[in-house]
Amino acid sequence: MLTILAIIVLGTQPKEVPTALSARILDVGGFRVAWQRLLVLVSSLIVFWRLHRFVARTRTGRAMRAMSQNREACAVVGVDVQRVTDGDVRALVGPGRARGRARLAALQHLPDMAPR
Repeated sequence: MLTILAIIVLGTQPKEVPTALSARILDVGGFRVAWQRLLVLVSSLIVFWRLHRFVARTRTGRAMRAMSQNREACAVVGVDVQRVTDGDVRALVGPGRARGRARLAALQHLPDMAPR
């Protein structure tokens, strides 16, 4: 019902909402890109790098990788399988990734909603 009302009021054509960063363009050697897109790209790379470091360098991350390969062997060598699958890791990593995606979507689509 709400969707139909929005279509009636706003129409079906996409509307561009300019932001402070989308109006600024970087032009290097004929290559043009909005600063906003660069910010989203760099932010995404930082998030993936931090997640990679977490999985590669922490005890919990290594346990997660080991469990993805062989859960039974992890239980045999003493990895607390229950803690890794149901514990704090999923409660922290999942919402953290969702929060990051929401921030990047806000940078990309909403007017002047970028974190300051």
